[in-house]
Amino acid sequence: MSDARALTKLVDHLSEARVLCLGDVMLDRFVRGTVERVSPEAPIPVLRVDQAQSDSMLGGAGNVAANVASLGSRAVLLSVVGADPAGNELAAMAKSVSGLTAELVVDGERRTTIKERFVARSQQLLRVDRESEKPVGEALTAQLLAAVDRHLIDCAVVVLSDYGKGALTDAVIRGVVDRAQAANRPVIVDPYGPDYRRYRGATNR
Repeated sequence: MSDARALTKLVDHLSEARVLCLGDVMLDRFVRGTVERVSPEAPIPVLRVDQAQSDSMLGGAGNVAANVASLGSRAVLLSVVGADPAGNELAAMAKSVSGLTAELVVDGERRTTIKERFVARSQQLLRVDRESEKPVGEALTAQLLAAVDRHLIDCAVVVLSDYGKGALTDAVIRGVVDRAQAANRPVIVDPYGPDYRRYRGATNR
């Protein structure tokens, strides 16, 4: 079978696929405006913004899951958020995406990651990150792995989307990979950091 025919066959079956996405979710926020002058207080541009020029989207593992769903597949998103407005906003966004099911574990001791970009026309002027990199503890690890147990049976592939924000600890990764291997499910990794040994057992082809 030619590469083109093989790709066509895969595309035709996208609607049948179900993907389990686990990792760091974040709120990607864009504040858009216009620059007409330089600040008299410092040599920096002044961004003039109207409220209607701000928008947000699922980021990190949430973006991966949303992209999977946009291709006509079904996606399950598992992650951790804080007990804050940004976490509530992410949950509402995920719920609104057709083909996406989300289980977002709430950690009252963590802040939801927000990456806020200030943009003039197509030029990004500044990005402000509000985040926690605290690794999830034993209780949250157990909740995440319990969610994996509930959904893995219905998913054909697992994606680990690691941004170093604490959701994918060594214990979580090991638990997911071991479960996926036992269920004969491939594991695809979007890694973080220089030590790829953390993901040993993931699919390497």
